Amino acid sequence: MSGKAEQAQEEFSKALEISLDSAVFMINMGFISWSLGNLSSAVEYYRKACSLDPSYSVLIYLTAIYMSDNRQYREGFKYFRAYQKKTDSANVDIDIYPNEWHRPGLLCYKNGFRKEGERCFSRMVRANSDIINSDQPGNRKYNSHYDLAAVYAFREDKEKAYANLQIFNQMKFMPLWMCSLIRNDPMFDSIRDEPEFGRIVESVISKYASLHELVGIWIEDKEKLRGDIL
Repeated sequence: MSGKAEQAQEEFSKALEISLDSAVFMINMGFISWSLGNLSSAVEYYRKACSLDPSYSVLIYLTAIYMSDNRQYREGFKYFRAYQKKTDSANVDIDIYPNEWHRPGLLCYKNGFRKEGERCFSRMVRANSDIINSDQPGNRKYNSHYDLAAVYAFREDKEKAYANLQIFNQMKFMPLWMCSLIRNDPMFDSIRDEPEFGRIVESVISKYASLHELVGIWIEDKEKLRGDIL
């Protein structure tokens, strides 16, 4: 199911042997690992990237989020606080990902800062509601329904969680990273073992498999055409 991503990971590994001090390569390897469901490896790549480029505030933020996804809540919270400190000192608006603000919200919540966590959740709900009511492309709106479902699941509001998941699941195709996210997302731990959630996960994986098959056919056709021309 993940052949091309694994091939990309192999190619990046070869590149890393040449350029071990590149934060960009570490970031790409981290994202590929995360997309393949290798969360611990993804965290390590991002941690290394941060050590190579400690001035990059967005990288610090993303490392915190990956740690949250891997349930490394205490360490992830430290990275989130470091991100806040860096952006505050630089007089930069820290609200760069308002529609994803439930991720740091979870870190705050798990570390005892429940009010701050709820403020993050509320900010994220407003941002995604605005996206849903906007003229943005449909896929972005489907992703917003996923994010809303995540917050409602964490709040144990199952009715709203499943209502948004059903809308999200209307997407015709799913990317590989979404398969990894929905299978591992800690925001859904309250409903993870429920049959209805399991069926949605299976549907997401099936839609990725369909996309993967179509892309494979397209690549084969292009290679065949190239061979005919040569």
